[in-house]
Amino acid sequence: MNQRNIFMQKLSYAVQALNQAAQAAGCQLVAAGVNPLATSDAEEHALCADLHFIEVFDDGEIERIYNLFRQFLPELLAMSTNSPILHGELQKDASARMRDHPQSFLPRYLSEFSSVRIEQIKRMMRKDYALSDMRYMDVNPLNQEEKLLTGQKGTFLDPVPPSVELRFLDAQCSASFIRAQMLVFQAISMYGRSLARRGFRLPTLEDQNIDENKALAYKDGLTAIFKPSERWGRRSDKRQKEGDKRENQKPEEHGEKERQGAFSFHDHGKAELSSTALLMDIERLLPYLRSIRLPAMELFPLVLGPELRRKGKTCLGNYAELQQYLFYQQQQQFPGFSLSSRWNCSATQPPIFSVISTARRTWRRLARLSSSGPGS
Repeated sequence: MNQRNIFMQKLSYAVQALNQAAQAAGCQLVAAGVNPLATSDAEEHALCADLHFIEVFDDGEIERIYNLFRQFLPELLAMSTNSPILHGELQKDASARMRDHPQSFLPRYLSEFSSVRIEQIKRMMRKDYALSDMRYMDVNPLNQEEKLLTGQKGTFLDPVPPSVELRFLDAQCSASFIRAQMLVFQAISMYGRSLARRGFRLPTLEDQNIDENKALAYKDGLTAIFKPSERWGRRSDKRQKEGDKRENQKPEEHGEKERQGAFSFHDHGKAELSSTALLMDIERLLPYLRSIRLPAMELFPLVLGPELRRKGKTCLGNYAELQQYLFYQQQQQFPGFSLSSRWNCSATQPPIFSVISTARRTWRRLARLSSSGPGS
């Protein structure tokens, strides 16, 4: 049994224990970004996120990993939307949590991780938002600020190591979906560390474009139409001919030649469906996913819906779309339907997306992962 299976087994036990404690107290455990059950207007509007922490070891890694998650923010947000129902009512947004979140701010480009640059970003946030606390950004590079900026070295197996915090993910109700998310985050981190080792930096993607696509992502989820960066569109041909060639002068063990031919939707200079944009990002990460000997099946909960949609099939892309579909169907068939009578997120039940294991042939590109080794 590999470490991923051990971790997910422990996570499953923890969720089961929490679910049993909630039932013993006469409560109901619901895994969603907001409370989907009907409540009075006087009740507090609770928001629930899945927080992920990416451990980092030096300022070079912080800069690259942070900027990568900033660049991928709209696609990852669209993937993770899971709060379309609020207080028993179907919302117009796929993520009501991100729509109503009072402490969600766009991460700014980090050209260098230093106290000078951090202070510049804080001044910018004070000017734009009347706020100087970077911990409220959707991607927070300062989870352990005193260790990072003072140069204090963490000890081996530090219980609270320096890390980059991801704050934009709705709470998920499937362990298999969470597992697939973590694998993608791990691949992004490996990509960032690879850039740091070789001394390469990411080009700047303008704040306006990320902010606009972020709004489209939490509104429409995996059905959003993302707008490409005008700056990237103008430099696309030059980057493909010169930038990537220069970046791959020192190819390493992760199959850089394959990654050279994979580009984001910004490089094509045209609007793209968010689910397809997500797949294009994952294709850029394939060398790193392959290097950890990842069975293709572990990513299926995340990519099967978007891949079928790219092939022109009608399907559900994530749990926000599933909630919307089930809510609409139940309301049509059973007027006065109570969501609480059917909502159950017990970890003992099989995940909804477990059925995708029977459709491996629908994405042969990822299926090669199960038989290919590092650098192939």
